[in-house]
Amino acid sequence: MREIYKQKKWLYKIRFSTFMINCWLLFHPAIRRQLNRKKNFYLFVLKGIESNNKLVFDVGANEGFVTDIFLKLQYKVVAIEPDEDNLNILRSRFKNNKNLTIEPFALGKQDGAERIYTPLKQHALTTLSKKWKTIVESKQHEDCDEFTKEEKYIQTTTLNKLIEKYGHPGYVKVDAEGYESEILKGLSYSIPLLSFECILPEFYQETLDCMRCLILINHACTFNISVNNEFIFNEFVSHEIIQEKISYLSNITAEVFAKNDVST
Repeated sequence: MREIYKQKKWLYKIRFSTFMINCWLLFHPAIRRQLNRKKNFYLFVLKGIESNNKLVFDVGANEGFVTDIFLKLQYKVVAIEPDEDNLNILRSRFKNNKNLTIEPFALGKQDGAERIYTPLKQHALTTLSKKWKTIVESKQHEDCDEFTKEEKYIQTTTLNKLIEKYGHPGYVKVDAEGYESEILKGLSYSIPLLSFECILPEFYQETLDCMRCLILINHACTFNISVNNEFIFNEFVSHEIIQEKISYLSNITAEVFAKNDVST
């Protein structure tokens, strides 16, 4: 087992080296264009937060492609990732980057331990949400896979604890495959800018729960929706408008952004 682990580490070091990633992107122009659009989108979005707040929490960092964007934009990043394979990839890709801290656990509404569901193939689908696991296994969603039978648990902490440890971030990205509402239940601080993934229509109710969590923290919080790295609305709007809009969206994975004026 130890030898397999060592072989995997060497594989990650080679496969996710800067040279290999650039070669891979050279032969996948569509993905390269998508990453460039995403980088330009985040550059536009992050202009709206305080210029002196250069701290980002990347919750659900996966293989680090969005983490890499934040780092290239000169942000300090705390990347939270519970999946072992993804953790090894992150450590290989960003081993010498002093602006990145990697936390090998999951977030939730409280400290403890939660069951983690790991796919056999697509580790981007790793989740603490049993509902998401069921959807993926049922092949009713565009993402489909089978999960390991091994019963595994992962340490959990909260966004509040991360803030107390690292300071108040300017932006928090939450991408947890259906577990976003549980993560936001562990937050009581107002964040200048926060986003969370929403999978529609399957997680419509959970998306509303996420917005409720944020409104309880700051009733003046406003929202927008990003689909394919473009905002649907020209400005941030009320949660009622967002609720009405997402009720019509189907077969889509979007990102809901929440903005707070923390100066008041």
